[in-house]
Amino acid sequence: MKKIISVTLLFITVFLLLVSCGSSVRIKPSYDDSSPQTEEATETDPGNTLATWDISRVDDYQADIFCDPSELLEKWMAVEGLTLEDLDARGCRQLVLVVLKRMTDYNTIVTCYEKNSKGEWAAVDGLTELSGTCGTNGVSHDRYAGDRTSPAGLYQLGTCFGNEGKPKGLKMPWRKITENSVWIGRRGEYYNTWQEVDEFEEFDTGSGEHLIEYTSSYALACVIRYNMKPYMVQGKGAAIFFHVSTTDTAGCIGLPYNDFRSCLLWLNKSKNPYILITGNTDK
Repeated sequence: MKKIISVTLLFITVFLLLVSCGSSVRIKPSYDDSSPQTEEATETDPGNTLATWDISRVDDYQADIFCDPSELLEKWMAVEGLTLEDLDARGCRQLVLVVLKRMTDYNTIVTCYEKNSKGEWAAVDGLTELSGTCGTNGVSHDRYAGDRTSPAGLYQLGTCFGNEGKPKGLKMPWRKITENSVWIGRRGEYYNTWQEVDEFEEFDTGSGEHLIEYTSSYALACVIRYNMKPYMVQGKGAAIFFHVSTTDTAGCIGLPYNDFRSCLLWLNKSKNPYILITGNTDK
């Protein structure tokens, strides 16, 4: 009798373990940015300009409306404590400049620049003074998850993706969105990475973004490599993208569809594009 009870209990235990495993979310790493980071960064992201930023430097320049594109670039790089040599050091030959208009606003001006064969930085025809948006609460040099600010600083632009499919003529890396594509926002080893999640119905959407559901915003998008390995810090924010938008965001940088598509098709991986997010902010 005792033997029968023991066998029965063993069967029940095994069954419960199988049920438990079957109902959990299984993440399948499948991308160069999707491998786990088990330890937090010990070095500050070189794109973070908190230590060099000084908003008082705006007083050394004219108001933006009186600046030509070259002066605008010089002004806001100076505010962030950067020079053109910092772009050269990164091998950057394309730059998207995003300037927050007012501290209490989320409207931005976006201008694209490219380093020409003469070694000079020049604004790109058709991609200057574009009206864009950022996080609801503006731009911050010390953002954290949920504060609805966009991260100030100089960050590399990475993989592009979109629910409407890869644009013809794109010169950037592209990744296709699937039904199981999720950007992880829950703290843990896969924080701020794109993963393909098995059994999606079990995934807690509050802990990330189900990319296929963002049909308009992510019609076309590009990853901003903010808070990513090896500089990732838990809780500093995840899923910061450059994408289609005409209103405020949770922290991403937005442009209307036609302007964004033109910008996306201009970007070229071989020119190592970066984005500089800056502007009138006191944080």
